[in-house]
This record gives sequence, C-alpha cells and structure tokens, in this order.
Amino acid sequence: MRVRLPFLRGVLGGLFAAATVLVVASRCAGLGERRITVRTVPDGAEVITAGGKSLGKTPLLLEGDKLVEAIVDGRLDVTLRAPRYVERQIAFDISGDDVHDVRLRPLDESYFSQRVMEDFGRQANDLVRHLMLAQGLAFAGRLQDAEKELSDIEKKFPNLAPIYVLRADIERLRGNLGKARAYLLRAKSVDPTDPVAARLLSAEGKK
Repeated sequence: MRVRLPFLRGVLGGLFAAATVLVVASRCAGLGERRITVRTVPDGAEVITAGGKSLGKTPLLLEGDKLVEAIVDGRLDVTLRAPRYVERQIAFDISGDDVHDVRLRPLDESYFSQRVMEDFGRQANDLVRHLMLAQGLAFAGRLQDAEKELSDIEKKFPNLAPIYVLRADIERLRGNLGKARAYLLRAKSVDPTDPVAARLLSAEGKK
C-alpha cells in the first residue's frame, strides 16, 4: 500500500500540533491553581517577560497562560518598566497564591548623582592604582616601564596634572632638567592649582 506524501505530512503535522498542546497543557496543569499578583509603587508599570512580551500593567494578576509565559526555570522572572523610573528585573519562587509588592526607584537627581559617584569612584580607584604603579616603577629605576604605564593612563585621562608631574620626575632622574621643567609647566597649564607642580617649579626658581 502506497501512502501519499501530502497525506503523511498532514498526519505528522497533526501529531506535532497535538503534542504541543499536551506540553502546554502539562505545564499549566503543573501550576495547578497557582497565581501571582504583581503590584508596584507607583501603579502602571509594564510587566515584560524574559522573551520581551508585555503581559500587562500593574497591579497585574498572573495565572494560566500568562503565568506560564512569565516563568523561567521554575521561577517568576519578569522585568518591570515605567516611564521616569529605573527598570527593574524581579525573580521570585512560586509557592501558591503569591503577592509581590515592588517599589520602583525614580530617575531623579539623587539616582543620577549616586550613579555618577559610583562610576567616578571606580575610575578614581583604578587611576590611583596605575599612578602609584608608575611611581613605583620610576623609583625602582624602571623608567621605560613607568613611561609606558603613564602613556596608558594618558590615553584615558589626557588632562591630568599628576601624569606630567611623574613624567617630570622621570626626566629629572635621567638628568634631562629642561624636559622635566617642560612637563611641570604642562602640568601647571592643565591644572593651575596642582600643589606638587607649583612646589617643584617654585623650588627650581630659587636655584
């Protein structure tokens, strides 16, 4: 008996569709009567799945198919998004009839100030570490290594007076007093208030 290809395709397609329905039904059955309510302060935050689908706005009841879509690896995993507020991802275990209250942080001056300070703090710590390394290399007589370290710093922070003060130290160790003075003047032009450059230039003037 010869089975026509279109007929066979139709049968396989039907079996695949039936299997898909069974899988989804199985997942829903596994959740049983469980449901989750997501509330935010303020109301009206959009609830978005890990796949980028919007499920609605808070306060939002998630159950059935919506709850299935919001689950990743057995946990509720969604992103809350509201205009003028910091986007926030939340992940919670599912136990039954759950209610989750989430306070969103406004995008105000305090938020931006904190972020700027955090970013600046990380950069400042990194900068100090590299400057100290360059200074240590210079004191150890590894002048070329010190110069390389300063060049790397200068690429990121071209208008930083301590870079040129350290370059002046390196040239002074080499006996190149003219170059050392030029670097000190460069440091002073970058930051007229730099105390080290001012002190060294003043000391040179008294010689």
